[in-house]
Amino acid sequence: MSSSVQKQSYQLQPGDLIRDSADGSLGLVLGPGWCWPQGGIYTLSIQWVGIHGPVEMDVDALKNGWVQLVSRADVSII
Repeated sequence: MSSSVQKQSYQLQPGDLIRDSADGSLGLVLGPGWCWPQGGIYTLSIQWVGIHGPVEMDVDALKNGWVQLVSRADVSII
């Protein structure tokens, strides 16, 4: 996917495939994680290859360059 697509939208959605910028691991966005509005903390639930169970990731990870978008989900997930 082109970098121009990544710059247009920093919102990850369920079904998106991402890559960790540090080690190249692949992960699947499962959906929203938890939020703590008072602390400004919002997460997504990610299933990483090779890790048992989902992991919480900051919603700003793509914007901050910690992960890269590999492919966008084609369908709406309800």
